[in-house]
Amino acid sequence: MTKTSKHKAIQCSVPECTKKAQTHRLCKKHGGGIRCKSTNCQKLAQSRGLCVAHGGGRHCAIISCAKLSQYKGLCLVHGGGRRCSMSGCHKFRQIRDLCKSHAKLQMSSAPLRSPSTTVTTAAVVSKLSISFLMNPLASSKVIPNSQSTTVKRPPESPASQNLESFLIDPIDASRYFSTIVENVDQMN
Repeated sequence: MTKTSKHKAIQCSVPECTKKAQTHRLCKKHGGGIRCKSTNCQKLAQSRGLCVAHGGGRHCAIISCAKLSQYKGLCLVHGGGRRCSMSGCHKFRQIRDLCKSHAKLQMSSAPLRSPSTTVTTAAVVSKLSISFLMNPLASSKVIPNSQSTTVKRPPESPASQNLESFLIDPIDASRYFSTIVENVDQMN
């Protein structure tokens, strides 16, 4: 048998509010819930009667650490954050279980494999964009009023067509990009 609640949840007493009441027949939005014990603080208490700003919340399991825990009871400094899902990468997850570097490579890998040599760019080609890093010698235009333009690029090198190795081994990617920078420096 399943247990059922004997009491029906009380709704917030503010008209047209459908949320569940916490304290004083009010939801958290309308003033219900336990507030921080610190003077002049109206934030909701997390633990020990304090908000996160005044010491509430779960802290790192390391005794001398006062930081908030992130994952498995530890703060980021003591190894509590979730890591990138790519093998060999020890950076923290940011986007879709990947660090920012691998997420950018994965999102940009599909357009770079296309056989076309024309790329539609936004108003400004950023020096930090993947297309610039892959082919810095391609001519790019800055267009006012955020219009789009088509930039003709030379055919891609075999290394830029095969980004699979970059996703597996970021060291190869850094070597490739350093050779591009050296080639650009030699041309100038």
